[in-house]
Amino acid sequence: ENLLSEIPTILVDTSKPSMLPDLVKDSRCILTTVGPFERYGSGVVEACAKYGTHYVDTTGEVGWVNTMQLAWQETAQKTGAKIVSLCGNDSIPCDITTMQVEKFLADRGETLIKMETLYEWIQGLSGGTLATAKLGLSGKSRQDPKYVFDANYRLADGTESPAKTDLSQVSLIPRNTGWSGRYAKWTKSFTVMHNVNGRVVQRSHALRNHGNKNPQPLVYQECEAVQDFKSGFVNTVSFFLTFGLMAIPPTRALLSQILPKQGEGPSRKNMFETSYCALSGQGTGSKGTKVQSVLYFDKCVGYASTARMIVESALCLALSKSSTRTGSLTLPSGEEGGFFTPSTGLGSALVDRLVSSKTCYFALKEVKE
Repeated sequence: ENLLSEIPTILVDTSKPSMLPDLVKDSRCILTTVGPFERYGSGVVEACAKYGTHYVDTTGEVGWVNTMQLAWQETAQKTGAKIVSLCGNDSIPCDITTMQVEKFLADRGETLIKMETLYEWIQGLSGGTLATAKLGLSGKSRQDPKYVFDANYRLADGTESPAKTDLSQVSLIPRNTGWSGRYAKWTKSFTVMHNVNGRVVQRSHALRNHGNKNPQPLVYQECEAVQDFKSGFVNTVSFFLTFGLMAIPPTRALLSQILPKQGEGPSRKNMFETSYCALSGQGTGSKGTKVQSVLYFDKCVGYASTARMIVESALCLALSKSSTRTGSLTLPSGEEGGFFTPSTGLGSALVDRLVSSKTCYFALKEVKE
């Protein structure tokens, strides 16, 4: 508490554009966890892009991210601002895992052609995430439908990337719960986050292959560990039932009284003592090489570990070498400023910082099947 009292504080109402310059003009990087970002975050992105201030957030609203990219990409490129969204559980784990496996194979002269991931976790329910979902289901979302996911293949020069990612292997059908011999676990092929994670991996693949005239297509697949077939089936049906009821105004109002509200979440004990996230991955190279990886966070991935991810992401940018800011850390990118995914904007520097923090473990190895 004494340390916090010594940190200078600037009070800003982000709904008032005239106040935003005071927030961003003398900052190296803005870190924001506001949500729904479509409702509260657009002005901050605009200000950072205009003033050349780096930016990270914890949004999972891919459509909003793409709307911001289409609106402010050219401005951010000119000012040198790096805008890196999705720097929490959505979607750092899958994005940096895919990046590291891809690098491992590239060092051996191969291209990553298929990435399979398995999530195993215990975490609490987030009121902020539910508020974002309710906004989208209420019909009050201001996103232009033509913008949603339109920007995933758009490169910095405005052209479309030829590097494609196939996300079609993930099914929404609950019967796809089954026993996995590879993982020795029951798994279900539908995961809540695949629609976000897949799009981030998709865009990262496009950005990393910028300039490659004949890139290999990438297949991305995601599944989740469950206790048994019954729990996997019930979990999936419950998800669709809950969100189906949230789409109906009367039942949405009723659920709002029962489910966690915005700003509410799991208990401190749940966040720091009983929750975790393990992401197992297997990548296949263009010559058949198999690479297995594991990424492990020892705290609630939606809260405590997301806090670590977003802080380390911000520090990567605050310490980065830039034409507009003085720093000591070199980050990957073909462009000085613009919109990036976590892996293309922060690269292995983020992995190194997370592992060094002692709250994250990452390893990979080649395997024979």
